[in-house]
Amino acid sequence: MGELPLLLVAMLPLLRLLVCRVPWLGNVQVGRPRRPPSARRCPPRTGDRSGQPRFFPLNLFTRVFPSSDTVSACYSYEIGDPRSNQMKAWDDADTSPSSAADSGGSPGSYLPRWVPSRAGTKTLAKERKRLTAGVEERTRLASFFVVLHRTAQQGLRERRGRKMDYVYAPGKNHLFVPGPVNIPDPVIRAMNRNNEDYRSPAVPALTKVLLEDIKKIFKTTSGTPFLIPTTGTGAWESALTNTLSPGDRIVSFLIGQFSLLWIDQQQRLKFNVDVIESDWGQGANLDVLADKLAEDKSHTIRAICIVHNETATGVTNDLAAVRKLLDDYRHPALLLVDGVSSICALDFRMDEWGIDVSLTGSQKALSMPTGMGIVCASPKALEASKTAKSVKVFFDWNDYLKFYKLGTYWPYTPSIQLLYGLRAALDLIFEEGLDNVIRRHGRLGKATRLAVEAWGLKNCTQKEEWFSDTVTAVVVPPYIDSSEIVRRAWKRYNLSLGLGLNKVAGKVFRIGHLGNLNELQLLGCLSGVEMVLKDVGYPVKLGSGVAAAAAFLQNNTPLIPSRI
Repeated sequence: MGELPLLLVAMLPLLRLLVCRVPWLGNVQVGRPRRPPSARRCPPRTGDRSGQPRFFPLNLFTRVFPSSDTVSACYSYEIGDPRSNQMKAWDDADTSPSSAADSGGSPGSYLPRWVPSRAGTKTLAKERKRLTAGVEERTRLASFFVVLHRTAQQGLRERRGRKMDYVYAPGKNHLFVPGPVNIPDPVIRAMNRNNEDYRSPAVPALTKVLLEDIKKIFKTTSGTPFLIPTTGTGAWESALTNTLSPGDRIVSFLIGQFSLLWIDQQQRLKFNVDVIESDWGQGANLDVLADKLAEDKSHTIRAICIVHNETATGVTNDLAAVRKLLDDYRHPALLLVDGVSSICALDFRMDEWGIDVSLTGSQKALSMPTGMGIVCASPKALEASKTAKSVKVFFDWNDYLKFYKLGTYWPYTPSIQLLYGLRAALDLIFEEGLDNVIRRHGRLGKATRLAVEAWGLKNCTQKEEWFSDTVTAVVVPPYIDSSEIVRRAWKRYNLSLGLGLNKVAGKVFRIGHLGNLNELQLLGCLSGVEMVLKDVGYPVKLGSGVAAAAAFLQNNTPLIPSRI
């Protein structure tokens, strides 16, 4: 027992070392044996801490000064304690410890503002010099944490004052624009993978199967598909530059914003474009095309370019009628079709309708992320590519065909994740059945148009024969700005609708109903549209459009094919 007091005495230096040097024991400041009134040992958490995140450990950060014969005790202060004036030093992170020592403890100092009163001048100078040299690195670290703390506080204040957007809104964003569309969970899971070597055996094997399966959605057996890392705009350019030469005469239909953009691309690529323009809301004027074909005895027209489904106005063109005109006049012009928002959603028959180049984008009815342009070329188009003089590099089909023969398939780096996503997307389509997918889009389109009629509003599409089953453009009264409907839907109901574009900006809003979605999802969208219409002052009867759509869907929706 006599050895126990000696053991305790021997442990005192170790205890003092722990108190003075361990960071989690508090904000430690050196002092004299007789602590000043403003200092407190092991202070409780006092003062207003409402502005500080509790998870941030700044109040546990220690400012430690080594003990010595002169400075033999340590006291802790809460950062920001109003009774500790020297802690104002933390408000200025730019003052160095050396300048603080020279100033005798300025407001920007990290050194004590008071010193032991019993210390002589030499002892004081020596101690200050030692403190300055010894704590330089620690004070730099301390200043870093102070700045970090202030940044965190500022960030929290900004977050508290920030308006809620779609990322932070409760529930799920209801995406009903005509593309990009909702991505189904199986596709998301399939893409959630690391990168792979696209020259390894696995990726070419996957690509080979995809190239065969992709023909099914184009309904072709003779076409050659190209999976190009691009968007629909890049797919346009691929179709044009691989089959035509600068100066070639082509006929192109202008019926809305996206046909306008394609015509702009054609003109910038130096083709001689005959534009057949229709009022927005009407389909392609085939009578004018017939006249041009009849006049072109020498077959100077090299191609006919048409958008199958114009999403700006909700118009679908009759491709079979275009092919019939070409056949009736025995005209050899190529038929190039933009099927970006139609393939995998509307009836599309590449071989039967004699389409030479058709194209789509991954972000539309395939229900994938943007980034893959899919082009399918007929044997006639491939033959034309051998003599086409347009400048092309990245979109050159010949580069792809060379690697097709080698069995590696990729002249450039593909998106591995999109390839696996495409595999999952095609599996979902084939499981439901492509014809069933097309019929589902027909039901959703019809239900949406019935809702619009019940609201007392008009469809931008002027004839039933042109109605699109992937998008409905709704005309609003003159006293309502359709852009406000879109903004209100997003801000209040977390519902994304399509804006009116170009000539119909402010006059229409668009409801997209394509891709992997079902009847109940559409009804949720329609109910949101009704509330928004009420918000902007349109006298809609809540539930009227939903009731009309629900009645139709209840009578026409079959059992889910995979669950029969």
